[in-house]
Amino acid sequence: MGKFNEFSYNANVWLFRDVLLPYLMMDERENKTYAFGLSWKGNRLYANLTDHIMDNGLRNTMMYMRNNAKRIRAGFTGEIYDLYYDHWNVSMEHRQIPMPNYRMFGATLGKSLPLGNLSLFSKLGVEYALTDSAKARVFVPFALRLTLYSKISFEISSSSPDPKEVFFRFDVMHGNFLGNYSLKQPIKFSLTFERSSNFLGSSVINMYLFSHFVKDYVEILGKKEGMTRIVTFENTDALLLGYLFGISSEYLILNSSYTFGKNLKANDYLSEIPPLSLSLTLQTPTFYYTKAFLRFNYNDAQTRVSRTANETPVTSYRTFDAGIRFNFGNLKAEVSVNNLLNENYCTYMSYSRDPFASGVRVYEPGRTLNFSLSSSLR
Repeated sequence: MGKFNEFSYNANVWLFRDVLLPYLMMDERENKTYAFGLSWKGNRLYANLTDHIMDNGLRNTMMYMRNNAKRIRAGFTGEIYDLYYDHWNVSMEHRQIPMPNYRMFGATLGKSLPLGNLSLFSKLGVEYALTDSAKARVFVPFALRLTLYSKISFEISSSSPDPKEVFFRFDVMHGNFLGNYSLKQPIKFSLTFERSSNFLGSSVINMYLFSHFVKDYVEILGKKEGMTRIVTFENTDALLLGYLFGISSEYLILNSSYTFGKNLKANDYLSEIPPLSLSLTLQTPTFYYTKAFLRFNYNDAQTRVSRTANETPVTSYRTFDAGIRFNFGNLKAEVSVNNLLNENYCTYMSYSRDPFASGVRVYEPGRTLNFSLSSSLR
């Protein structure tokens, strides 16, 4: 990261190896990500490259699986425009190519207009997407948002479905993941309220309330043909209601969230909607650059599950985390223990939208010791 006259630039590299992914049929063996950006007077040129290898070599299995995904995302963006290109190639060793040579070209124009206590934002664009095995699809992303007193917003917006939901096709002996090429573009009608206030000096309280009606919401459709599990997608109408709430102060951090999701056409609950959650962190004053913390986490039971996606309910759980943080200039270190009481629990999220989902309930790790050390060089 740096500057040269009126130009600013950044370059980043991330490398991950042998990351366990128990929710999926494979683990992340290597992930290399390169990011570059160049900015000038509010205009930015950027490029991100990801080379991602997954396999099940860390597991005791009779059928070897390997997935190699390469993705390039590049674009040129400014105050009112965004030009972008997405290229994604996913291949399986000794198997079919699930999404061969996906390409998407997109362009949008957007503008904010202040009108006293009101503000108006509008955006309109076009996206052209295709693969080597499927004809092109054209999508028209758009948004029109009216905000009153920077707190209450009404918005009509639409964006293209996830590429995997449209183009991805993956067949294995015990399950098929089939994208739906005919999916329509969802249209969302939103009413939101957002408020942030200071209290007791530097303490902050945040509240965000939302309600969304989504026409042609993309929902998971799970079914079985004999012993074969099939996951595909369909359009439905959906209602989502919920909140995000947070308090942040020197000695206390509280966060809570809740979402209710209803599949209106099927008279069913939406899939992959998390239950009520709460996190409360207590922190000590800083003493010789060191601060200790204790965190309580609570997740409610999720009984509002989707029959359409073959989900199953889970019970509530509570965990405690504790740790010590050291902060001295650019040097930061942390030692912490997650799940301090070694609770046995599993989260609700089904991860059915991932084509490599294991399809079974996975329990979270028990008591875990973590250590991190970081430093910024400037």
